[in-house]
Amino acid sequence: MEALIKEVSERAGITDGQAKNAVMIVSDRLKAKFPHAMHDEIDAILNGGNFGDGIKSRMKDGGVKAEDIAKTFAKKADEMFTEVGDKMREFFKQEKK
Repeated sequence: MEALIKEVSERAGITDGQAKNAVMIVSDRLKAKFPHAMHDEIDAILNGGNFGDGIKSRMKDGGVKAEDIAKTFAKKADEMFTEVGDKMREFFKQEKK
């Protein structure tokens, strides 16, 4: 993450401390919007890695099985589509009135 902090500092013309705070705020915001299973991915990307590095690392360490990750994503997707469907039904119900 140090490379990203340095880049933000230089490009934005702010101190390293300010850049670190900015990067941490963005990291926290991303983590709040993504499922917990994606947090390692966010950290890996912010540390200069590629998408998939976080999952690979966790699987290598035996911390998470691919099946568990797939179940988490499926559950979150189902929740999201249910919420979208509910909102659409509510919207069209109001339109008919």
